[in-house]
This record gives sequence, structure tokens and C-alpha cells, in this order.
Amino acid sequence: YLADARAYINKNGVSGIGEFLKKKLNEWKNVKIRFGITGDSGTGKSTFINAIRGLKDNEKHAAKVDVIEATREPAEYTYPDNPMITLVDLPGIGTPNYPDLRTYCAKVPLEKYDTFLIFTATRFTQNDLVLAKKVKDIGKSFFLIRTKIDNDLRPLPGKTTIDEDTTLSRIRNKCKDQVKGLMSSEKEIFLIGNYEKEKWDFDRLVKAIGKALPVLQREVLILSVSNLTRGCLNRKAMFLKVRAVAVATISARNGVIPIPGRGAVLDAELIRDTIEDYHRQLGLHDVTSDTFEEFNKYEKVLQIYKFQSDEELLLSLNSESHGLRKVQEVSKYIPILGTIIAGRISFVLMSRYLERCVDELEVVALAVWDDAAKRSTENDSETSTNNSHTH
Repeated sequence: YLADARAYINKNGVSGIGEFLKKKLNEWKNVKIRFGITGDSGTGKSTFINAIRGLKDNEKHAAKVDVIEATREPAEYTYPDNPMITLVDLPGIGTPNYPDLRTYCAKVPLEKYDTFLIFTATRFTQNDLVLAKKVKDIGKSFFLIRTKIDNDLRPLPGKTTIDEDTTLSRIRNKCKDQVKGLMSSEKEIFLIGNYEKEKWDFDRLVKAIGKALPVLQREVLILSVSNLTRGCLNRKAMFLKVRAVAVATISARNGVIPIPGRGAVLDAELIRDTIEDYHRQLGLHDVTSDTFEEFNKYEKVLQIYKFQSDEELLLSLNSESHGLRKVQEVSKYIPILGTIIAGRISFVLMSRYLERCVDELEVVALAVWDDAAKRSTENDSETSTNNSHTH
């Protein structure tokens, strides 16, 4: 946002900078991402499509799992909260309607996809490699994903444990041998379990996909992906703080409501909407004592950042916990933005306030995530115990 602001000012001067930044903040909402998902049947493609969208396999709009027959025609799935992101379950090369690469390329417009995810639950086949090479040749990124790692780490009958590190290393090396010439490092192969997203390479995969996309598409992915892992939450919070600089600039330029005793003004509606969006992005918009065991511990923080009126927002701004930081603490922004704002104090105050807001809400969001993960583990353990008693 800072680079965009600098370029705009150099070309147009300061006139209209507020509207320009407001447009930049909303630009991501109109950006499309199209993922090609491919691999043989039974490799966990459908489960991944559900997992990456934050859906359980039995929920509405979830992809059907445990379907034995191969994908015959492309099937499209969009994100629940962002229909601009589409995951397309593609048939693999070697299926009846797509017997070879030439037929495949004639029927599947590879150039219309932004990146490809190639799945296997055992070994990468020659058809997988042929497709990966073709994708690479046309300048598209791809990811080789070995699924069902949880199954590989489950002890066989009569065995009590499996050495996880040894098993993972063996699988990774085997995969690397299978894709020689396509990958320079085993780190480019991702080992995941779709039902245990905090383990192994699931978070690393999500992060790598984002890095492979252009800047605007990366922004779309960060803001649209559900809070699947702690890493997803951390990246989202970091990005919200980057965006806060633009929000603070707009507020200082367009603000008409004075902040008592501060010599500053703000755009109250913009700030309220922004903080409401923080709650939604961090998964805190519907947190209650029924869904979060430690709700009482964090309730005060949640209430501080919920405003029914401009007066409540002003009270929050003036609270001692949000003391104005020294100007030099945000000096990295001032050369670019400080000079274009009628009162630097307004920009400094709001950038500080929004950053503090994200930091405090992130702490709550991570606690909520940990609580949900704990409950899920306890439920899985209880289900496993009940099943063992019935057999």
C-alpha cells in the first residue's frame, strides 16, 4: 500500500489519495483465483477441497468423499465466503475420456488455471509427472502433495508405535526419487493429512501456494482462507496490520469527528467497519461462552472493540491502554504518508490504535483456535474409545 501511495502521489499529487487508497483496500474483492486439483481417485482430493474451504465432509456444498470411480468431468467448488475462488476437481490423464496428454490439453484449458495441485496417496505416477512438466512448460506453478500421512503413521496390528521422523523421511525421499528432474528439493513435496491440518506440511502448503501467486491473488487467499491453522491466523493478522496503515491514512484525510484532547480527527464509520471486519476475519464475530471455554477471560478485550456508537469508539480511543506512541515509532510511514495528512497526529493515533486492536484480537483468536482444537481432539478420542468398546 505504501508503494502504491508513493506512485500515486508522484503522478497525481495528494488530491484524491483517500479515495485511491479506499479503492486499493477493496480491490481484492474482485480478484479471481482458479485452482486445478488433480490426481487419481482415492487420493484425498475431495477431502482437501473441503478442508481448505473450512468445510466438514458432511456439510452443505462439501465435495463428496469416498467416491470410488474416477473424476470424469471437471467439478467446480467455490469458497463459502468468496465465490471468486474456485477449486476445480479435474480428471486425471489416463482416465477414459482423457487417455493421453494431447487429449487432456485439448479438453482442459490449462492456461485458465492460476496454479495446480497434484495429489497422490501412494506414489506419483508417470501421468502425474507428464502433467506437472506440461504445467511447468506453460509457466504455471504446481504443487506435488502426498496425502493420508495419518494412515502411514498408524501402527500396524501387533505393533505399538511407528517412528514418525523415520517414516516421514522415507516417504519424502521416495517421492523425491519419483519426481527427479521436476523438483530440486524434497521441501517442494508436501506431506499432509487432511483431517489434521496443524500437523506435517498442511500449513506450509497453504503458505507456499500464497507465495506462488501474484500479490493481489495472495491477498485474496490470505483474507479468504478459513483459520485452518495457527499459521493462517498469524498471517492474516499480520496482513490486517499492513492494511491498517491505509485505513489510518483514509481516516486522517476524510475524518470530521474530533478526538477530544488529542488534536486529531477520525472517520468513525470507516474505523467501526474496519474493526468489525477484524472480528469476522479472525473468527471472533460469533464467539460466545458456549463455543469458547475461556470466554470470560477474554470477554473484556472483545467488548473493548465492539462499538454501537461514535461515543463508544471515542471512549475506547481515549482509554489509557491506547496511549499515543511517540511519532518516531511510526516514522517509517511518515516520509510517504505523514506529509500528505493535514494532521500527522491523526494518522499516528489511528495506525497505532488499529495495530493494537489487531494484536489483542489475534491473542483471543489464537486462544479460540486452541480451545476448538482441544475440543476436537477430545471428541475424536471419545469416539475412538466408544468404537473400541463396540467391537
